[in-house]
Amino acid sequence: MASVLDALNGRCMFITGSTGFVGKVFLEKLLRCVPGIRTIYLLVRPGKGCSAKQRFRNEVLSSHVFSRLRSEIGDAEFERLADEKLVVVSGDLTQKCLGISEAELAELRERLNVIYHVAASIEFNLRLDMAAEMNVYGTMRVFDLADSCAHLEAVIHISTAYTNCTQSGVVQEVLYPCSFDIPAMLATISRLSNRELQKVTVDGLIGDWPNTYTFTKFIAEHMIAKRCKGARYATAIVRPTIIAGAWLEPFPGWVDVISAAGAIFVTVGLGLVTALPGKATHIGDVVPVDFVVNGMLVALPGALSHPDRFFICQVAASSIKPWRWQNAIDCLPAFWMSHPSAHTIGPVKFSMVSNPTLYDMHMLARYALPSAILNAVALVGTAAQKRKAAQFQKVIVKVNALVDAFRYFTEREWQFEFKNLVPVAASLPPEEQRVFWLDISELDYTQFMRSFSYGLIRFVLKEDLIDLGNPLVTKTVCLHETTAPEPGILSRIMPGVAWSRQQIRRNGSVDGPTLGQMKASVLASPRIQDILAKQVERQQERSMEDAMQHAASMLEVMIGETKPSVITGMAVTIRRLLKRLYSSVLVNQEGVDGVKQALSSRAGEIPLIYVPTHRSYMDFLLVSYICFVYNLPVPYIAAGNDFLDVAVVNWLFRHSGAFFIRRSFAGDVLYKALFEEYIRQLLCMGKSIEFYIEGGRSRSGKMLQPRLGILQSVVQTVLNGDVRDALVVPISINYEKTLEASAFSNELHGNSKIKETLRNLVGATSSVLTSKFGRVSIRIGEPQSIVEFANGRKCVRTVNRALAYSVSFTLQSLCEIMPTHMVATLLLMFRRGISRAQLVSKLDWLRREILTRGGRVILFETQKLDWIVAQSLELLRDVVEEKRQNFFEAKIWQPGDYPNLLLLGHYRNKLFHVFFRESIWACALHSIGLDNADGVSRDALFDSTAFLFKLLKREVLNGPDPDGAEDFESSFQEMISRGVFTLLPNGHVEIASESMFSFLCALCWPFIDSYYATGLLLHTLEGPVEESQVLHRTQWLATTLYHESIICFYESCSSDTLRNALTTFQEEFGVACRTKQVFADGQSSKGARAKPAASTTQSTPVIKTEISLTSKFQDGELLQQLIHRIDLVRKRPPVTRSSLRRAMIAEIPLLAKL
Repeated sequence: MASVLDALNGRCMFITGSTGFVGKVFLEKLLRCVPGIRTIYLLVRPGKGCSAKQRFRNEVLSSHVFSRLRSEIGDAEFERLADEKLVVVSGDLTQKCLGISEAELAELRERLNVIYHVAASIEFNLRLDMAAEMNVYGTMRVFDLADSCAHLEAVIHISTAYTNCTQSGVVQEVLYPCSFDIPAMLATISRLSNRELQKVTVDGLIGDWPNTYTFTKFIAEHMIAKRCKGARYATAIVRPTIIAGAWLEPFPGWVDVISAAGAIFVTVGLGLVTALPGKATHIGDVVPVDFVVNGMLVALPGALSHPDRFFICQVAASSIKPWRWQNAIDCLPAFWMSHPSAHTIGPVKFSMVSNPTLYDMHMLARYALPSAILNAVALVGTAAQKRKAAQFQKVIVKVNALVDAFRYFTEREWQFEFKNLVPVAASLPPEEQRVFWLDISELDYTQFMRSFSYGLIRFVLKEDLIDLGNPLVTKTVCLHETTAPEPGILSRIMPGVAWSRQQIRRNGSVDGPTLGQMKASVLASPRIQDILAKQVERQQERSMEDAMQHAASMLEVMIGETKPSVITGMAVTIRRLLKRLYSSVLVNQEGVDGVKQALSSRAGEIPLIYVPTHRSYMDFLLVSYICFVYNLPVPYIAAGNDFLDVAVVNWLFRHSGAFFIRRSFAGDVLYKALFEEYIRQLLCMGKSIEFYIEGGRSRSGKMLQPRLGILQSVVQTVLNGDVRDALVVPISINYEKTLEASAFSNELHGNSKIKETLRNLVGATSSVLTSKFGRVSIRIGEPQSIVEFANGRKCVRTVNRALAYSVSFTLQSLCEIMPTHMVATLLLMFRRGISRAQLVSKLDWLRREILTRGGRVILFETQKLDWIVAQSLELLRDVVEEKRQNFFEAKIWQPGDYPNLLLLGHYRNKLFHVFFRESIWACALHSIGLDNADGVSRDALFDSTAFLFKLLKREVLNGPDPDGAEDFESSFQEMISRGVFTLLPNGHVEIASESMFSFLCALCWPFIDSYYATGLLLHTLEGPVEESQVLHRTQWLATTLYHESIICFYESCSSDTLRNALTTFQEEFGVACRTKQVFADGQSSKGARAKPAASTTQSTPVIKTEISLTSKFQDGELLQQLIHRIDLVRKRPPVTRSSLRRAMIAEIPLLAKL
């Protein structure tokens, strides 16, 4: 078995070219992954005015390439490791004996075991004699050293795959014959004068080779092959193709030089080059530098184990996973336009022009004609115009030089074999196969192009971008880029329609039962027949036929029916709509792959239960569209019957798979049974279902507590054995700007929800289509088998409740925090305004804090922080204003603007769950006292925290088990380990980080004020009051308390939080109780007895809920104590106005005591 580590353990290595791009990555890999290597000698040429050692420290050891290793082992350990392993040898490839001193030569000859010759002149058109000196004679001097070493085992020479670019088609891993006499050629080159070494003479000498670089590397290979025959050491020639930035190691995107593909990428990204000659379909064979470095290392055991001890290998992708120029066309402009460089001088676009004449015309129109005009103007123009003409002329010279250098390669294509390293890599131990990976099939070229471009901007152009994540971990796909149709006439005329029809053919899940078939199937159910028979028996005047017709009419309103033609049209429409509204819609690829794998691992049809978060009506469209794009089962969607009033839309939705249900089934046994049977029938047919476990859209932005109804029908079907299993797929949908955000703020403010009608929809369409809503991120979680989750439990209610909370907690965990969410949070934290510079620095701080806590942050990678802030402020411009230059705060000009704070709160709440426990601890400590020099009692702090947790636990999902006990000791230790609290020697607690402490308190205080206002309102109740009236009064009270400066946060008026508070007072503290009555629509509630409305009519039952104090709290004393305790933990207002205070105290006497 071959082994890289065995070949290097205890060995001494000599490396040339360690100051170059590949050499640095190679050295980093050795230090990080080959701990057993004994000593690494590094040939370094002295720099101008500095020694070789100083140059190595300045250019290599201080390089960002080692940042990963430094972070893993620490700076001190890294310096120790470098001192222990690395020895810098001053020398020069162009000098005799490599310019190495006699003493150092003697040491090398005695100690060296392996030589890696990485150094070369890679300048394409270096003068021929200079290229030969470096690439041919320099290489021979390295082999002179090899021949003189007593214990040498192998020499690895790094060449290039393009030494054989004179071949066509497939280029094999062999030494191709040389058609000229090499010694005679070298003698000719040495005799030529500088004047004779001009291009015309050189072209005559190098023949079919495009430049002096490939020509001299070809000669070097042949001289190595001749020289190594019978050598006592093994030799390998490694031929990489076009080397680009790192894919994974040392970190994605690393590059520190502009060469080869990097030169093209940068000039395209800066707007210098907009087209190159050649075909877009041609193979370019661009490979990551870490792939090349792994190939260099695996080549060592390959050479040692080769029968001839002479091993040639290519490190290429074209025969496995070819990179084509179309990849650059698709990725480069999009990335560089979304990450504009400060050095950009023109529009960013890129294409390949296959016709040489057309390309020459492009160069004429793009460069020559503008240059001629500028030069003509400059003749009679100003000094500035002359400078501009001269600058443009320099640009033309650079562009022409670039095109001349690469034209040979862009107009041709090769397929380089990658066979010789494969069996060597396969024979490595499993762990080494992972460390020295060579499986290029995992490479995603879209991600790779973005990573490479990111690296060029950050490390070469030196612009400040946020770190790029691991592409194998954070792989996302933009839906805008996944809709390429198959070639054909229709795809050229109507590409959207062609693609949609293509997807319909691929996805068999769009076909389903007709309305008539499903209706007959549901009505034939024994359970439905039994319920109808009992109703007929109770109501003698009705016949079975009447009852069946009544049930059928209910089903006609409820049932969805898929039509492929409608789905095709909807897919085209959604495709266009998403591109119009959103700059990108991102989907985690591993989530899609996980669903497909879960389906393929289970024989037969298993229905999927898609459970997305619900923040917008766009959720309906997005989930179905994702399924359609990725050929996942397209679901039947549970929709509220609100949409039944929207003409046309309800027909489109119904025939795309939507089924319409009431918000409540209370009092209607038949309707509930019909719904449950309909769900059962769908599942038994293998159809997938989508529903929202939160019930409705979360207007507050937080994850709502789960509703159990629809999921229970699914669980019951599975546990009854009607289907083998069903997979629950959690999907988190996150919006940078929520489509209905302004409507949400009004509804949270107490205004009625706008009714869904066609007129209202049409009225809103124009404003929506002319607005931009940023980006959307969709994260698909791991599918959960219901059978596996039940784990033998048969109680439907028990399993359903546990599963509902588990899925909801997973959805909350999958939530991805976006820049607008964080900017809104900071604006609410700095309510008197914050400067742009502060926003930038605080945003970076908050991003890091969220990541430290395991939160998911998205849309930051590869971006500039100031650009992120600018984009976020633009998306929030309706609710944020610039008070003075570069100073921002919430837009509050008049009373009608206060809902803007609720909207900012909507975005802030999306990250509240990340800091929930910490904010509870912070508010608890704040309430006990901050001025005590001895700190706060640990017991008192724990008691206050437990109370706050009990009070606010409905605001987030605290774990997958709703009945699990809270581990306060664990969360307390986290507060200490994160540096928020400090534990004093006396056992007391004090604040360690003022800034973090203030932030945590500011997150939690608005919620506490909501509960405070709710408690006050409950204290005024006398007798039962309808719940809607209680909420309305509480909201009025909270608003008034805010304007009177009794509470500090307007978000405390949010109806969603007040509703949670009401439930908490009922369920956690037993303060209030709910009483429900069900009436038929239009039936008077006064003195009427509840009656199941739908058994006689199709009207929706009306539910009346009343709130009243429980007997224990009716005297007011216990409730007053509870309110007082809440008052102690909230933020104290700085001042209190008095205009309405007396009136309020008269209405609520408790205020005077508080």
